[in-house]
Amino acid sequence: MFSLHDIDQREMFCFYLYPGKGVSNKIFRKEVVFLVDISGSMQGSPLENVKSALLSALFKLNPADNFKIIAFNGNSLLFSPSLVPATKKMIENAFEWIRLNFIAEGGTHISAPLNQAINMFSKTGISLPLIFLITDGAIEDEKDICVAMSGHLMKGGLNTPRICTFGIGSYCNHYFLQMLAQIGRGYYDAAFDIEIN
Repeated sequence: MFSLHDIDQREMFCFYLYPGKGVSNKIFRKEVVFLVDISGSMQGSPLENVKSALLSALFKLNPADNFKIIAFNGNSLLFSPSLVPATKKMIENAFEWIRLNFIAEGGTHISAPLNQAINMFSKTGISLPLIFLITDGAIEDEKDICVAMSGHLMKGGLNTPRICTFGIGSYCNHYFLQMLAQIGRGYYDAAFDIEIN
């Protein structure tokens, strides 16, 4: 501990606390739902870049983690009916499913798949629930969705998922994604250029 003589009467001090040697980082078990927009406006490089980013994220999961992928446009496509373990075999299956099902078409209807994702966590145990939403869509009913999500998340208690959002392109409703991430105690980021690095 280090402190200075209080010359200006602000009653401040500085305190340093270091972890002990040999203390390993605890890895929290995660349950992750990836919500991916496959609407017609995602055609071409945006969808290809999202595929690459999603595969990279899947390979960074630990084997004890669980995941699910929901692709959406006017409908929802599910990789699996429930969360599955992030084993090498499951990730390979997900890779094949993404290759076959990520076809850009239709509109951007986000409310139903978002509710599906939140309901996945209603029976989970002691893991960290996360939702990652990736879209380039201009959402029209953002206020209703934010109000509904706020109420839904407040009822979730300790098992409430964190919602992280990623917007693609200039025409995306970035304000909505920022608000949703704030409500969901998550993070928001964006790529305004079509090319995602």
